[in-house]
Amino acid sequence: FFLTVNGLYYVGCLKTAHKNFPKKFLAEQVFANRGDTITVERLDGEVPIYGHAWADPNKPGKPHKLLVATCGSTLPADPAKRLRYKIDTETGEVESYLKEIPRTMVVKLYYDWAGAIDRFNRIRQWGVRMERGIGTQSWQRRMMYSLWGYVVANAYLAYQLEGGEASLKDFVLGLAKQLLTNTFDGAPAISTLNLRSSVASPSSSFSSPSPRPAAAASLQSQVHVEPRLLHSICSFSKTPEAANRKNPHGTCTLCHNRSATFFCSDCSFIPQHPGRFFLCGPTTGRQCVSRHIQNSLLY
Repeated sequence: FFLTVNGLYYVGCLKTAHKNFPKKFLAEQVFANRGDTITVERLDGEVPIYGHAWADPNKPGKPHKLLVATCGSTLPADPAKRLRYKIDTETGEVESYLKEIPRTMVVKLYYDWAGAIDRFNRIRQWGVRMERGIGTQSWQRRMMYSLWGYVVANAYLAYQLEGGEASLKDFVLGLAKQLLTNTFDGAPAISTLNLRSSVASPSSSFSSPSPRPAAAASLQSQVHVEPRLLHSICSFSKTPEAANRKNPHGTCTLCHNRSATFFCSDCSFIPQHPGRFFLCGPTTGRQCVSRHIQNSLLY
């Protein structure tokens, strides 16, 4: 009743939570044709609740689609279209066609929008699963990683709704780069960070050295310049030096912690820093990696 008063309505697919719902009655109905429907109404509550059975696929052993709703209509709607294939008996070629299944407006309303939940779950659980990529035993970080995953998944769906064509991987990489090089809260602008730039073309790579500042300003006014962070953070355990070590680690160059497991390959073994530039990993809770990336000078 509270949802209806505030202009919110519900249409859902009935599965296991069917208390006080005539699931058995609707499931045992026999329909003559595929796409036929039957509707029951409950009137003993403050809000009318409807039970709707849709005969799809209407085959022995296959259950009907059961919906519970507080809105919608049983008037005919555009038929559901399913892609099917058939073999031409004369040529032997496989042809595709669309099979139309009659449906009501409440069925169309549900299946037009219910798929968005499945799309979100696929993106969230397989594309943006930060809690699996960044191991942690802290429930606060685990919750934060999950919230970030929700935000990124919804942002990608909104991006696609506006006509975006980039893949999820490219979208996440671009978003991460923008977050690292943002100018919010007084953060330095991209031009003041230690970045490499290269002209974005189908055959270009990010390994080209950046032009001089004056030349870069004139170049950016003509072509799109894609920034790249100068620092490359790598795992020390994947280096040949750590192959025979049981617990490979080093001393962090910034905070001097002796359990650093990452290093910056661009700042290691250079005149300013002859040794390996060790850094504490993100799972330690220390901000050594982000501090090193956001600052152009060596510590």
